[in-house]
Amino acid sequence: EKRASAVKRPAGGWQHDSGRSVQNAKIGETVSGTVTNIMNKRVWVSAGFVKDVTFRTDRPERYQVGDELQDLVVSAINTEKDVVEVEFKRTSRRQRMAEKWAEPKRPQQQQRQRQRQQQGQQQQQSQQQKRPATKAKARAAAPIPAGPRSASRASPS
Repeated sequence: EKRASAVKRPAGGWQHDSGRSVQNAKIGETVSGTVTNIMNKRVWVSAGFVKDVTFRTDRPERYQVGDELQDLVVSAINTEKDVVEVEFKRTSRRQRMAEKWAEPKRPQQQQRQRQRQQQGQQQQQSQQQKRPATKAKARAAAPIPAGPRSASRASPS
């Protein structure tokens, strides 16, 4: 399904005279930039080269012109057409989760986390008060029953 371009082509074209030459691009290089156009399931990003870099997406609605994108890795270079293909840096789920938890938390998140910790501590304390910690402590705390055996031992006949 072909869609119209998100923005009209500028009068001077998509060239950036002050950008780096496509021949200077290196596969594996990480770049970042601003989305300049979205068309035909392709996103175009101004990443400092003479021409915008591009990548294919199945969900172009995720992006808007002006979005800042980071961690784009150069995956292919076509020097004949001056095209640089990029893709998002691949990270494992474990790496993404580590980065997420390493980020500074917002005040509301910090407050909720403190509340959860306090609730957990209160629950632990109430459970410890309800039951003795060990069987030995439970026997020591229980009263010794006075029964017929103890009375018969006390007075020999």
